[in-house]
This record gives sequence, structure tokens and C-alpha cells, in this order.
Amino acid sequence: MNNLDPKALMEAKAKIMISCFLWGIVLLLIWFLIFIFLGDWAFSVYSQMFRMTHHEFDLINYCGMMAVKLVLFFFFLIPYIAIKRAIKRL
Repeated sequence: MNNLDPKALMEAKAKIMISCFLWGIVLLLIWFLIFIFLGDWAFSVYSQMFRMTHHEFDLINYCGMMAVKLVLFFFFLIPYIAIKRAIKRL
């Protein structure tokens, strides 16, 4: 079997977690900037495909951004912090 150092494995997992978190934040920032600067254009495109008001479009985007943010924090940042704390105890 492999004789891998548990601390090195946990460090690798921590790097993956923080990398995923940071890329998710970049994605969220791009989404926000597109929503702010190209929101009216996006609304006109989606309102032709789906019958929705401007308020519904805004609500869908804000709820989507909130959901992505929650996923990023709960699945990447909190485990990253937990792994870093566990590494200190090794």
C-alpha cells in the first residue's frame, strides 16, 4: 500500500477546498457584475423565453447568488477551516 503522510494528504485536501472556494467566489463576482451591468439585456432575453416580471428575474438571480454563496461557505470554507484546525493538532 501507499505510505503517504496523513498531514500531507490533509494539506492537499485543504488546498483543494480553498481553491474551490476562491474559484466559486470569482464565479459569484462575475455573475454579480453581469447582473449589474447586463441585467436589462439578460432580462429581455429571458423574458422572451419565459413569462416573468422584472421583479421575478431579480429575485431568481439574488436567490441563486445566495444559494451559491451558502454552498461555497458550507461545502468548501467551513471544511477548509476544520481541516486546518485538525492539521494543527497532528
